Amino acid sequence: MVSCTNSGDGGRSLLTKLAAVEAPPAWYDKIYTRGSRGEEYVQPIHDWIGARVYKSHVLLDLGCGPGQFADHLINLGYFGRCVGVDFSDVAMRRARESWCLSSEARDAPGKYMFVKADIRRWAQFKGVDTVVLCETLEHIFKDRDLLSRIPRGTRVVGSVPTFGGRNCHVRSFPSLASVVRRYGDLLDFLEIVKVAKSWCFVSYAL
Repeated sequence: MVSCTNSGDGGRSLLTKLAAVEAPPAWYDKIYTRGSRGEEYVQPIHDWIGARVYKSHVLLDLGCGPGQFADHLINLGYFGRCVGVDFSDVAMRRARESWCLSSEARDAPGKYMFVKADIRRWAQFKGVDTVVLCETLEHIFKDRDLLSRIPRGTRVVGSVPTFGGRNCHVRSFPSLASVVRRYGDLLDFLEIVKVAKSWCFVSYAL
């Protein structure tokens, strides 16, 4: 277990090139309409997270974008059920299209489901044993509110970036300590490792 007192600001004052406001759905729609899925950057992160969640029975992917991680799970032969949530219309359309093209869509309809919703207000965790937050928490101001709604004992696996992004990141995490300061009272961290330019973690909700 990693323990540290929460700082409340995620180190925001130390960082540059951060967004002053959260990017709206329309901004993400434009990104995904251009075809950006970011595979090159997220692939090692997906490899790391996938190796730790593929035995989950019901996985909830919050801020799933156009379904890159779902694609990765399909390639891994993931046997459980996956629910992806995002508020971008374009992301949801692309995720569903990708799923429908897979052989699993024919063999196991309903195994993967994509829901258009705002994760900042998401509160449906019944039956979920693993929550994935891959490059998600840095996009929302009320990240701690979201984590506080995850039922105690639920496995939470994800990643947060070390770098800022002035168009969409409201915070970043320059050090391992900054991750623990921000979330140490909400998550019991079992593992935090730097992968590419992000901190990847395995934890349980407190």
